[in-house]
Amino acid sequence: MEHISPLGGDGELPSISNRLAFLGIDDHQRHVLSEIKSSPIHDILNDSLKIFYERIRETPELSEFFKTDEVVEKASQRQKEHWGQLFSGEFDEHYVRNVTKIGETHARIGLDPQWYIAGYAVILERIIQDVISNSIVRGTKPQKVSPQQMAHLGELIGVVVKAACLDMDMAISTYLNRLKQEREKAAKENDALIVISEAIDRMAEGDMTVTLNPSVIERSPVLANSFKRLKERVQDMAEEIKGASSLVGTSSEKISDGVAKAEERAQDQVSAISEITELTRVLKNSISGVAKQTEAAEDAVRSCLKATMEGNANVTKAQSSMEQIETIWKVIHDLVGAIDGIATQTNLLALNASVEAARVGDEGGGFAVIAGEIRTLANTTKNTAEQISEKTRLSKDLVLAASISVSSTAELLAKIKDGVSLVEVAVTNINSEMNKQTSSAESTHHEAIKLQKTTQESVQLAGLMRKSSRDLMGRSQAMQILLKEFGFA
Repeated sequence: MEHISPLGGDGELPSISNRLAFLGIDDHQRHVLSEIKSSPIHDILNDSLKIFYERIRETPELSEFFKTDEVVEKASQRQKEHWGQLFSGEFDEHYVRNVTKIGETHARIGLDPQWYIAGYAVILERIIQDVISNSIVRGTKPQKVSPQQMAHLGELIGVVVKAACLDMDMAISTYLNRLKQEREKAAKENDALIVISEAIDRMAEGDMTVTLNPSVIERSPVLANSFKRLKERVQDMAEEIKGASSLVGTSSEKISDGVAKAEERAQDQVSAISEITELTRVLKNSISGVAKQTEAAEDAVRSCLKATMEGNANVTKAQSSMEQIETIWKVIHDLVGAIDGIATQTNLLALNASVEAARVGDEGGGFAVIAGEIRTLANTTKNTAEQISEKTRLSKDLVLAASISVSSTAELLAKIKDGVSLVEVAVTNINSEMNKQTSSAESTHHEAIKLQKTTQESVQLAGLMRKSSRDLMGRSQAMQILLKEFGFA
């Protein structure tokens, strides 16, 4: 905070001699005033200041300056020191500096003089009461006071009042002089503010050559410096805007050209993607058809496998039948051998019977006939047995050939079954892959449709970007014209 003298300028301390002379405070009265200091002044001040600060804490307008006990204690101590100096009667340069500082402090914090005066009244009231009480009362009883003592008491009270008035005058004069200087300073700054405002208006109208008079700068250096920085900043901004608008114009033109090319390429992409979409549709349909065919092939292979398994079962049954026929053939062959043996023995018996019948003669003629018939029957039986044996042998060969053929068929059917099983696995895998391909083709087709839609939207956005770029070029040109009007170009 700059030092402001209470009465004069240039930082000089005010003269107090003329005030002391006007108030009649001479060396004698200074001596009278010093008598108070020799009395129990500390007790008097303690009681007075206690009442004084209690009232301050109860007054909303003043309590905000003394919010804590620590602040009150420091202020009370300074009050004691100041009143002690005042009652010493030494109104020297040190006193003037202290009282001037008090006035400046009150002006700085905005303490209204009415409270300063009221505070003096509260403290003086208690001091005067105590001075009178100490002069009249001795112990617990009032004492008779002589006229000389009464005159001295009156003189003492008068000096106290005059000293207090001097103190108030010095502090309040400092306060008022501070306000006067603030008003003068505000008036000068107001005049400078008007000039600066006019300069800013000229800048707003496009005149960037405007400057401030040195006297204006001296009267309001802060505002003048702000105006200077504002002008410099506006000029810098204008240069930046100028460069930026030029760059924006050039960039917008390039962007417009680039967007136009991008739009053309996007149109080509739309056509290409439309063809891709159609191809994916055809591919999807083709794959769906192939998938259906593979499903049919899978069903056919499964049917073939089933028929092969059934044929294999039938061959197995045929093999079993061939084995049974071969067993029966062996039984028949054995029976035919037995019949052939019986026929041979019968023939020998018939031959022996004929021989015996011939030896007997005519009595054996009938028996010879029977023996001949038996022999003929035996020969016939043997011939029949031989034919059966031949037929059986041929049947055996056929059965063996059929058995071999059935075995070969069984082996072939087994191989066919294994092959068909492999084909079934392969066709199943192909069918599974075809299903995946169908799903993939459908997804590809849907994505192609989305891509086609997105590309069409990109074409529309490119058109909007080209329009926006042209608008931006127009605005850049308008900005360039506006800068020329402000004298920046």
